[in-house]
Amino acid sequence: MKKIGLIAGSIQTESYAKNISQNLGMLLPSDFLPEIIKIDDLPLFSDHLSLDDIEECEAFRRSVSSVDGLCLVTPEINHGMPGCLKNAIDIASVSDNGSCWSGKPTLTLSVSTGPMGGLGASRDLKQVALTVGMEILQPSEIYLGTVQKMVNQNDILQGDAMTMDFLRLAITNLTKAVGGLDASRFAIQLNEKQLIFLDGEVTVGSCDFSLQNGMLTILKIQVKPAYRGRGVASQIMTRCLVFGSLFGLEIIPQCSYAQAFFEKHPSARKMLAQ
Repeated sequence: MKKIGLIAGSIQTESYAKNISQNLGMLLPSDFLPEIIKIDDLPLFSDHLSLDDIEECEAFRRSVSSVDGLCLVTPEINHGMPGCLKNAIDIASVSDNGSCWSGKPTLTLSVSTGPMGGLGASRDLKQVALTVGMEILQPSEIYLGTVQKMVNQNDILQGDAMTMDFLRLAITNLTKAVGGLDASRFAIQLNEKQLIFLDGEVTVGSCDFSLQNGMLTILKIQVKPAYRGRGVASQIMTRCLVFGSLFGLEIIPQCSYAQAFFEKHPSARKMLAQ
């Protein structure tokens, strides 16, 4: 399974860049695994680092090197990207094997609470990204303005149809650039009550859920009869785990299939609500 690294250019606890990054992870098709790569604890890039800081930098470089593609989401500060994101890019641009970013298919987005969508930050990010060897994909002009109106109370992205189609096109181009297409690939849609798997325009299966107080309650897993026996229900449950991991949710398996899934996969029980 191919991995896509999600990097938000913010160290704020409450960050629209982080939120949009999480939601992009949920737009990835079923044969791709999103992985958050945090920049929050990185030291300032320097040749005078403590042993702990050196290890933090090395761990970040390993994380960047381990993924097959990247989504970079930047907010805008003073018409540019935040210093924490530039610092992270600088850190992973230097390693024993050269730039860890080199050759990585990369999708860049900018977000802002104003109408311009962080255009200056996007321009700034792309210039640096190209310099360190990232392969910037089209569409590269993705500016999400008034982003606070695009997410609901549960931080789920609910933009207008044109915006969502544009983001899905961008994600499709990223997965094509990464390659490794799987015959069992399904597109995924997320709304505030359902996780839906699609084969083209056909709904293959879904998970009905509720969200409250940081808890993801799995109410019902269902698969269309024509797609049963192909592991679709298991794929849906796996994406539920991804959902919980990306958004920091604990899981309550209310339906019988979800309960049986956790019985069969003990390593997944760490996601269960205590």
